[in-house]
Amino acid sequence: MKIYNAKTNIAGFIAAAGNLKNKISDYGFLYLKLLDDELTSDQIIKTLKQVTQETKKTEKTAILDIETAREMVILLPLQGELSLGGAKVLLRDQFTGEEILTKSQNLKLGGLNTLLDIITPYVNQEALPEKIALKKLGREENVILILDDDVMMTKMIERILENMGQVISIHDHNDLANHYIKYAPDVLILDIHLRGAKGNEILQTLKEKIDPHAHIIMISSDTKQDLILDIKEKGANGFIVKPFNREKVLAQIQNVPTIFTTSTSKLSA
Repeated sequence: MKIYNAKTNIAGFIAAAGNLKNKISDYGFLYLKLLDDELTSDQIIKTLKQVTQETKKTEKTAILDIETAREMVILLPLQGELSLGGAKVLLRDQFTGEEILTKSQNLKLGGLNTLLDIITPYVNQEALPEKIALKKLGREENVILILDDDVMMTKMIERILENMGQVISIHDHNDLANHYIKYAPDVLILDIHLRGAKGNEILQTLKEKIDPHAHIIMISSDTKQDLILDIKEKGANGFIVKPFNREKVLAQIQNVPTIFTTSTSKLSA
């Protein structure tokens, strides 16, 4: 169970929701409005935590605490020890209708759009992590960005991924920041050795200054151990060794949590 404060880390909650897009049929959300002035979000969280402690299981539960509005949004699996239905029943047993208002919805059955309506007013559009995370969560099409100064290499990757969604290639590292902010890609495929730049340094800068939740797959023929350790420490999510084949590329793409690997109609189904 991870708790996010809307003032300080709403981007983290949005990213957590985005990471469920490929499992959207298995999750829902519970919206809470605290009506009693004496009731706190900590009491709600404590009640939910009692269930996870008793069962000794960790569920993929994310809580957004919107303190200023006395609201909470809780992402929950539809099945499991602390499920959407189970949490709703538990809270109704512990608190009266005069203390809290509860609403729940399956993410697949229109719930994602409702979730966006709830959280969007609290997003700071000037804050890049929040803006980018919201863009990823709200769209249905996969977006893949490639940065490699080898044009033949980018064309090869484009052909492999052409049926996965929108694939955008750039060959100048100076264009990366603008393209990343504009397209908010689900994944960036980044060459390690670029003309005039080092991919591992770009990786670090992107994670620190633009999108801490970026999913970045590094690509190179260089497999030196110290280099591999360095990109892992800087936050790389995957590595593809050149020369590569279709299977190696697709295996890495399938690990991207916000990528739809089957149908892109899941959000609107």
